[in-house]
Amino acid sequence: MKFIHFIDAASKEIVLREGLSLKPNHRKINKESSGIFCYPLVKIPFKIPGTEKEYDDINDFLTFKKEEELLNTSLSIEESWEVIGASRVTRRDPKVKKVAAAIFELNKDHWPITVFINIRHTIGNKFAQILESNQNTGIVFKGYENNLMQLVNNIQHERYVIASAPFSVDTESDLLNFIDKLILVGGGLWKEDSFECMLTECVRRENIERITELENKYYDSFIE
Repeated sequence: MKFIHFIDAASKEIVLREGLSLKPNHRKINKESSGIFCYPLVKIPFKIPGTEKEYDDINDFLTFKKEEELLNTSLSIEESWEVIGASRVTRRDPKVKKVAAAIFELNKDHWPITVFINIRHTIGNKFAQILESNQNTGIVFKGYENNLMQLVNNIQHERYVIASAPFSVDTESDLLNFIDKLILVGGGLWKEDSFECMLTECVRRENIERITELENKYYDSFIE
């Protein structure tokens, strides 16, 4: 499986020479709070937040539905992640004027990885149930006493969003299984924090297949 990571295009030559290094970030998954954000080059559908009943104005809902359809039908896998990942880079560092995408593979030393997703009330219970199966032993929820079902059952708000729920995923096949389960229960992508993987080992130069400079045409116009 290949992964994609977004960088400031100005650092392209450094990455080609030295690979991807760990950077400090807001995820506290190790003592240094450092890692590498990346995304699997697998198609995950875009899903608008909430249901029709949760919108005060039906026109807002219809606008989002139209945008969801456009995103799902007009973009390649790499372009889909550009909407998510490149917007994350530019919004958190306004000084970045042009973004590039590094495509690479992982070594066995990179696993397990941590995967963060947003879990809405519309899928929470079903997703927790499906992950309790013994077939999903390589996928472990790392929040709230390592028990997603208990967390879901304890939430009082009927329209909750579990933001950035952390999962430890052991292998590439476990990650594909995790994504399949997420799609099966109706989960998907939307904002830049809705799905991301975190590596805690550097990516060596020899693991990088290519670096592509982007045209900035997707993340400037979508998901505002």
